[in-house]
Amino acid sequence: FGYMIAVGQAHIVDLFVPGLGGKTDPVGPSPLIIHREQLQRVVQPWMEFTEKIMHSREAIASLGWVREMWGYCIAAANLGIKHRLLKAYQFEGGSIGNHNKQLAWPVPPTPVTAEGPIVAGVNMPYYLFHYTYGIEYSIEGIAVELQVGEWSLDKRHYMSYPPPRDFTAPPQCAHDRAHILRALYMNASAALPFWADAGARADPSRYHKFSFRETDARAHEDAHVLLGTGPWSLMGKVGRSSFRLDKLWVLGNGWLVAQKGHGRWGVVDNVITFEICSVQLLVKPVMGAAG
Repeated sequence: FGYMIAVGQAHIVDLFVPGLGGKTDPVGPSPLIIHREQLQRVVQPWMEFTEKIMHSREAIASLGWVREMWGYCIAAANLGIKHRLLKAYQFEGGSIGNHNKQLAWPVPPTPVTAEGPIVAGVNMPYYLFHYTYGIEYSIEGIAVELQVGEWSLDKRHYMSYPPPRDFTAPPQCAHDRAHILRALYMNASAALPFWADAGARADPSRYHKFSFRETDARAHEDAHVLLGTGPWSLMGKVGRSSFRLDKLWVLGNGWLVAQKGHGRWGVVDNVITFEICSVQLLVKPVMGAAG
């Protein structure tokens, strides 16, 4: 795990075992394959170090929600337990993270079957698909981050009920993990007769509707000039906070794309509005003699 790197929390580890900082393995331990005898040795100190972390304000502030994971890492390292790290052990990635890392399964046009893999003789090159991050897309297939997409597959949606049996297909150009995970869900729901039907509340299209979806920028005297332009650099202040947006592109269907992420734009009460990176701007283009 990228957030379990030893150097980053060495000063915290040294609070509990002086000199151990920087020597822990980035394991977590989820997922982990371990000998039973080693697990029996580590389980008690794992709990004890976790409890010590929970009583340290400095450790809590630094480690956040992965405190129990660091409890394991400290306990294992203190016992001399070393871990073999395999890149092929698990695949982890949402619509943004690891988008260049391929699962190497073909994108399935239909769910996998109970008789075998999606395509005979073609297997995933990872032992596990560690489904951590939400997989979020706009209806055009733009991968979005830090927000729920118009097409959304996130395990957090289904804490109380399962995904629907007929899960809406992702945009065609979505990354492979969206198509594969949907296919696996559909395979499971088809194979399990007791799979509950959650109805409309499980529909993945219900979670979010992006603003400015209906804006017709071409019909506005100023907005049509901005449509399709970039890259722009914007900077200034909103209240006491400064902002800077570089490499900003103003695209169709209400999309803004900048170096820091995605945003939305459109016309509200005849005023051009940008919303990106928690900044809302009212924009008035001033054109030169060349138009």
